[in-house]
Amino acid sequence: MDRFLSLLECSQLDRMQAREALKLVELALDECGEDDVRYPYLVAMEEQLLQGVVPRSRFSSFLLRFSQQPVVSLESEFRTLASELHEAVWCTSTYLELEAALDSFDEDGDELRLLDYLEVRREKILQVLQSYADTTLVAEEVTLESVVGHRLLTEGLECWLKALELVEVSLQQRDASWEGSLEAAERGNRLLLATQKLHLRVASQACSEIRTEGAVL
Repeated sequence: MDRFLSLLECSQLDRMQAREALKLVELALDECGEDDVRYPYLVAMEEQLLQGVVPRSRFSSFLLRFSQQPVVSLESEFRTLASELHEAVWCTSTYLELEAALDSFDEDGDELRLLDYLEVRREKILQVLQSYADTTLVAEEVTLESVVGHRLLTEGLECWLKALELVEVSLQQRDASWEGSLEAAERGNRLLLATQKLHLRVASQACSEIRTEGAVL
């Protein structure tokens, strides 16, 4: 299995003839049992190879799912980017709305108004999460960028949910200390903005590929 992954990582397997690739897939199948999470992926590859088709998209999906090295590298890059964002970038209108809601409570003690704000904000975040969860990707759409983008986006939204939860905890404990909530919201914003920048990179690369194809044609 290690050899199989190594060949995928250096892009050698998808350059092989179907017969050669089939031998390696069969060896990998011999090394893992039917209860192994990798087993159905290997079986699907084997079926295509038996038909003489080299399943390049399946190779890519398998590598992304079971080899963490490229994912860790890209994720680390964008987490670093998130941590280095200037306040003028991460301090968005959404963050300022949270800050304003907390400041208003500090001034007038209107708990109901603050709870209304928390409910509306939470509902919007949950709608985004649900919409994202309802989106399905085919194998060809599973890319390194989509895997990392998924992690950053979901973590960013979860940070915001945590920020709202911390406000509620402070209200229950009669302790108007908002530092933890604001820190969680800031982290959420940083991750969400990093996700946007990742998407912009993907879009830029796609446009570049289209221009290249046009030049060739």
